[in-house]
Amino acid sequence: MAEPSDPKLLCKKCNHINLEDLKGADGCVHQPSFKALVDSASGCMLCKLIAEACVDYLRRERVNVDAATGHLGPVRLFATGQTDTSSGMELRTFAVLQERQLSQNVIVTVGKLPQKLFVNPSWSILLEMYALKDSSAEQAGILRLREIESQAVCEANLSRLRKWLELCKRHHKMCSLEHIKQLVGTSPMPKRLIDLGPSNGSPTKPKIIHTRGRQEQYVALSYCWGSAHHLRTTNENFSEMQKAIPIKLLPQTIRDAFLVAQKLDIRYIWVDALCIIQDNADDWGSEAKRMGAIYANSYFTIAATAAKDSVEGFLWPRTLSRVSVPFRRSATSESEGTVYFRQLHDFLRDHQEYVLNSPLQQRAWVLQEMLLSRRIVHFSSKQIYWECRYTFGAEDDVTSDADCREHGRQFLNTLSVLQGGVVLERYAIIFFPIWTEILSRYSTLSISRPSDKLPALSGLASLVERIIGCQYLYGIWNFNLPYGLFWQPVSRPTHRADEWRAPSWSWAAWEGEIMF
Repeated sequence: MAEPSDPKLLCKKCNHINLEDLKGADGCVHQPSFKALVDSASGCMLCKLIAEACVDYLRRERVNVDAATGHLGPVRLFATGQTDTSSGMELRTFAVLQERQLSQNVIVTVGKLPQKLFVNPSWSILLEMYALKDSSAEQAGILRLREIESQAVCEANLSRLRKWLELCKRHHKMCSLEHIKQLVGTSPMPKRLIDLGPSNGSPTKPKIIHTRGRQEQYVALSYCWGSAHHLRTTNENFSEMQKAIPIKLLPQTIRDAFLVAQKLDIRYIWVDALCIIQDNADDWGSEAKRMGAIYANSYFTIAATAAKDSVEGFLWPRTLSRVSVPFRRSATSESEGTVYFRQLHDFLRDHQEYVLNSPLQQRAWVLQEMLLSRRIVHFSSKQIYWECRYTFGAEDDVTSDADCREHGRQFLNTLSVLQGGVVLERYAIIFFPIWTEILSRYSTLSISRPSDKLPALSGLASLVERIIGCQYLYGIWNFNLPYGLFWQPVSRPTHRADEWRAPSWSWAAWEGEIMF
């Protein structure tokens, strides 16, 4: 049941928006100027939504908002009724994807007539006007869209994730375990896993198990540790952790990951803090080298994308950024229920902001986890995003084949080509540009222990070394040694690491961002 719109939260203009005026050739003048819109935003939820969307866009375009405010106007609204993107330049501009059916998108222009929109569409924004199921607005032709849920783990989201995982499992050859085994070898299982117990609801305490050659479906957790000391496996508590893991002592991020796995009927999960004996140098070293294979062979990776540390957790309640308005067919008609407005989601921009620029992806260890995972479910601060080697999508129903994981796909595809047998002289041509791009990105990421500079890439390097059979020399491949030495700092001064970790000729010996 949709909540009714509250006229007290809307200005007079917004309270009387109607479909007929919006779809007219000239649209409708919503406010006489941008300043009037900003002033109205203090007491009107829809004006606030429009103003915030305009300000966000102007800032992204590096426009001085304060200086522009007094000169922009009027603010006009136009409703479009396209059902695809093939005939709408303004829709393509905002990366609305062809898989998605469009109904009433509201174009907001500031100080421009509609014909000028197509000359310079960057001075406009798009809103979505949508209806809920079985409402009067839906019956009038307003598209019913899927909303972002207020809780990340709810039955609607779990159902979508199950369907997506099943679709990928059935139809995406490069995401299959069989394909991965060809790349990483015949022992894909981690040494240890956490057994969460059967999915039949019987009470079971999670515990660490030895896999010892077993082949089990498992998921892996990618997360930020942070600086807080939390429960981890050590030589002292290892025996007890094999009997039962004390849940109450676990940080929230790990507990959230357990919940996601259990809700999706996944019995086994791999978490580095628990599955590696942290004060055992031999165990830590051997498992670090296998890290690439561990993530590559997991059924999917749970990415705690928004969490800055392990204490925060990632299953936060969400604030729904929508505004409800009375639905009117014309200026003279009575209200027929409720219609909703929200800013149109630009998938690529949102993915950049909420996934690629997230706290998780600023962590050096995570780069190889993201590059090698077959499937990833990102729990961002906005919504759930998922991606595999063929496609990516979001909780609000936007999906695309556009390449957000460009380097990851290129890297894995290149490994497949190299595995097929390529003469040594061609390794540099095919592989080197991708490897140097990865190193350039890696050099910008944060790392808690400087001594981890090379270990945090060792899983990736071990995989490459196995396939191409070439020696890995402190971050540089011997088949391409002269070119591998052509690195340079992006900005000076740069300095050597305090502790020795590589010879001075290797990029790994130095701190700071590099380029080739």
